[in-house]
Parts: sequence; structure tokens; C-alpha cells
Amino acid sequence: MKILHLVAVVLATASFCCSIASAKPLSEEESGAYYNEKRWECRVQGNRLIQHYSARLTILNKKGEDRGRLSFYESDFVKIKNLQARLIDSNGNVIIKRDKGDFTKACGFDNISIYTDYCHYFTTLSSARYPYTIEYEYTREYRTLFFWPSAILQSGIPVRHAICKLTVPADFELRYRAYHTDLEPEIFSSPDDKSRVYIWEVRDLPALEDVDYVPASESEPAMIRFAAERFEFEGYRFDSCSWQAIGQWYNHLAEDRYCPNRMIEGLAFSADEPQSAVKAVIDWVTENIRYVAIQIGIGGWQPYHAKKTRERGFGDCKDMSTLLISELRNLGIEAFPVLVLTRDEGTVDADFPDNYFNHVIAVALIGSDTVWMDPTCDECRYDELPWWDQDVPVLVMTEKGGELWRTPAASAEDNHTTRATRWFIRNDGKVEISSVMTATGSHGMYLRRVIPGLDADEERQFVNQRFKGADKDFRISSYGINNLDNRELPVEISIEAETIKPVRSIGSVTYFDPFVMSTLSDLEEETLSKRKFSLNLYYPKLWEEHMTVCWDESLAPDSIILPDDDSLDFLCGWFSLQTSREGSELSIKVRKVYDTFTISPDEFEDFDQYRRKVKKALGQPVKFYFK
Repeated sequence: MKILHLVAVVLATASFCCSIASAKPLSEEESGAYYNEKRWECRVQGNRLIQHYSARLTILNKKGEDRGRLSFYESDFVKIKNLQARLIDSNGNVIIKRDKGDFTKACGFDNISIYTDYCHYFTTLSSARYPYTIEYEYTREYRTLFFWPSAILQSGIPVRHAICKLTVPADFELRYRAYHTDLEPEIFSSPDDKSRVYIWEVRDLPALEDVDYVPASESEPAMIRFAAERFEFEGYRFDSCSWQAIGQWYNHLAEDRYCPNRMIEGLAFSADEPQSAVKAVIDWVTENIRYVAIQIGIGGWQPYHAKKTRERGFGDCKDMSTLLISELRNLGIEAFPVLVLTRDEGTVDADFPDNYFNHVIAVALIGSDTVWMDPTCDECRYDELPWWDQDVPVLVMTEKGGELWRTPAASAEDNHTTRATRWFIRNDGKVEISSVMTATGSHGMYLRRVIPGLDADEERQFVNQRFKGADKDFRISSYGINNLDNRELPVEISIEAETIKPVRSIGSVTYFDPFVMSTLSDLEEETLSKRKFSLNLYYPKLWEEHMTVCWDESLAPDSIILPDDDSLDFLCGWFSLQTSREGSELSIKVRKVYDTFTISPDEFEDFDQYRRKVKKALGQPVKFYFK
């Protein structure tokens, strides 16, 4: 996904205190490793944070070997000093010892950029004899409190003891908040009353459970977020005590990056219809500006000038949004940048103002209407957002500063997938299949994003997966894919196929399964009995299927029994099945709707009953009776 990390870097190696729900935490033996101790000591010195971190963990078996792969980062603003690591055998002998110079160093990359000023240090410590112990420690200096890391309280393995000690000047205005835990620190004053000390300490933390289809807001570990009221970053003074102040800070960063003159020529739109101008500009930006992130120094947070992005033809999300906003403003349309923490990364806490965002998009105001735009989404129509931007609290950078708004949510009808299938039963019992699937909204975006990057074999396999039963119940002889390059039309995938085996007959009855491609998905089949986390549906959706069943006239059945019609509602959606016959043609229609992003645990019982009934309805065959 194309994003810019505005978020202060999370400290993945700091783990302490916890009180979090987990369905079945892994034991030390099941995890293959555990932390004996984690110790984190931090001191605020002016606009800097000095952090000393040490950890000791025991590797019990092969399952825990990956914990010996150590990785640490530094940048122009975050420097590592005194990095050391050791491997100790079960007798207490130091077998391997490494310092910073022994680590492999790799610079110039992160998870989104083609170039950045980040450097990473890697090493692997392992032994063929279990158990063994790994110890490591480092001192890290944060040269601005902008990068103050969150404290991650849980790990993928159990933690026996963890302690965090934070020292700040007595007059320092500290803000902190716990998430997924109710732990509070002990607070002390120094003997000379010049500093305050905060201590979090905990023992016997369970491993963080790995569960499928969990919303990001629930899959976060227990953590403590920190924020300084005031600090400096590359000469820019920052006051984070309110959302308005955060918006003012971003506006100050970007105020000279907008271009006062038109930069895009030849746009076709109606001067009397602002919506057509917005569409023309966002279409031009998505089609002509490539997403490329080059982040050096403050360039990871401050956009490049809109004119430069226009001239070089690439930029990251904040660069593309700045160009888009510039051109809209030059056309007399009110538009603002928007800071987003995407749905797949977590959620913004309205009561804790912080710079915890990872993406920038834009919003235009036309009268009382708002038009939300993500210029990094090449697959979106001008009036669409990708699912990860939808229905989330965002910070809009108005002239007065930041204001918390909420992005719109697409409806199930907006994410409409249809499949029209013709089944023809031949006189030899095999079935010819002709099927066309069309997808709009988020499913269409997904297809446009994935299919162009596949080679021929991968593409064929991908198509097979869209039509359940391919390579098992039937074989696809040919397929076609249309409208990948036209965002105004649904993506269309068509197949021609034939069943591998003849339809099943017992005595004088032939059983035909029209729902071979309509079974529940892996997500819908997820086990719920012990699940304590919501089920992530990703976005609301409507699935509609229309099947026509025909047969060779020589078969001449005496009677036909169709599946029973059905209609089901549950708290998060509904299902319907309708069947009919006209002469020698059967019509079967299936509609299934999920009108929410997630299904919460208190809705599981209702959902489980619903899906069992759906599965039963889709298990009904068409019965042909012959004399």
C-alpha cells in the first residue's frame, strides 16, 4: 500500500506491563522462547530523549529461533550508540559476542520508500544446542521529541519481567495514555525536586496471540503512547496540546509548498460544474504522477513544492495531495490536506491529540458537499476512497488548524460484485459453463491493483480462485479480463469451462449442484467458538449471482425439484435465494449482503446461525427425475 509514515516510530523492542484479553495465549514452550527480562530507561534532556534498552531472552526450541534475528534502525534524527549482543549457552558461557561494528549495515530503505536516510543493523544469533540465551542492549538518542516512541507492552512471546523508567524535568509537561491495559505508573520526585521519575513494572506477560481477520484497532498490543506538549523539529516549533495545534504545525510545514499558478493545462471540464473540475484534476494527478517516496530529513514529513512534483512526475502521498490541492485552489475550489491513520493500521484517539498518522489525502468542499480524494489510489474513481481510508477519524488541515472529521463509508451497494452463469447439461452428463463476474468498488479496486502485476501462470491461477471449483470440479478452457484500465466501468472476468465429471445420478434421479461456485469464503468459515476479537470484513459488500440452468433436449426430465426459496436476516446483513422455471430453463438468484466493516463478538451467535442457514440453503441440489 502506498503510504507516508508521519507516525513517530514505534519502539518494537520495548515491552512492559499488560492486562489484555487473549483467546489462548501461547505458553513459553509453544512460543519456543520467552523474555527473561526487558529493561527500558529513558531521560528527557531538553528537546532530546536518551533511551537505554536491554533485553535477555531464552530460546527453548526451534520455534523460537527467529527471535535471534535482531534488527535495529537509526536515521538523521535517531542515533544508535553502544549496540551490543551476546549468545550464552546453558552453562553460562558467552559463545558469540558482537558490537555495532559486527552487525550488517544497510541504508537507504524502509517499507515504503525507494530511498530514505534510515539505516538498519542486522545480525543473527543462534545455536544448535537448546536452550540458549540471547542478551542485547543499546543506547539510542532521539534528537527531537517528535520521534518519541510508543512503548509496546506485549510481544509475540511471553515476558517474565519488564520494567520501564522514565525521567523528565520537574516542569516538563508530559502526556501519556495506556491502550489495551489499565496499568498506571508509580511517580516519584527526585531528592532535589528537579526531576520526576515514572516507573512501569510488570511480571508474567502472556504472548500476544496471532488471530486471523482481526481489525487493526483490536490487534494492537497493549501499549503506552507518549507525547510532549512542546518541542522543535528542524527549526519548526511544535505544540501538540490540541488537534488544532497539530493542524497549524502541518500548515506551517506546507504553507510555501502550494503553487499560486495553474500547472496543468488542457483539462476538460465545465466551468459551471465544480464537480467536473474536481474530477478532471484528480484524474490527471492519478494518471500522470507516479507514487514514489524519497524521504530525507524533514522531507519525510514536509511535502515537496507542488510545482516540483508536477515537473518530475512523481511524489509520495503528501506531495501528490499538495499538487492536487494547489490546482483545485487555483480553480477557485476550497480544498485541504487530510492526515489519516489508515483503517489497517489502527485508530485515532479523539481524546489524545498526537501526530500518530501514516497517510495524507485531500478533501474538497463544494457548497455543502465534500469530495474525498486519495491521489495515491490509481484504481479509485474520483468519488471513491480505498477501504483503508473509509469511515475513520481524520485530521483536516483547515485555515484555523486541525479539525477532526470522519471519512465516509461506502455502502454495500457501492461494493457490488455480480456473477452471471449459464450451466448447460449435455446428454453425456457433463456440464458446460459460461460465467461472467463483474466487480465495482473495493473489489474492483483490488482486481485492478493485483492483476496487472501477475505473469500468465499467476493470472490463470488467480482467475481460477475467483471461480470456486476450478481445477477441482471443473476446468477453465478460456478466460477474459476487461476494463482494468477504465475506472468508470466494472472490472469484468469471464470464463468458459466444463465439469470434470458427469453430474451425479442415483437410480432415476440426477442431482445437479448449481452452487459449486457459491460456497462460503474462508473468512465466513472462521471458527468463532473461542474467539474474543471482532471479525474483520474489511468493507461492506453486496454479492449477487444469477444462474441459468439449461439441458440438452434429449434428456427430457419428467419433473424437476428446485432448491427451496429462502430469505435470512441477521444483525450485519441478509441473504436471499429465489428460484423459478420457465419451460426448459431454470433461474436461480442469490443475493448476500454485509453492511458493516466488522462483526463484533456480541454478534457472533447471530452470525453463526445465519451462516449455517446460508450453507444449508446453498447445499440444496436441483433434482431431475426420469422414468
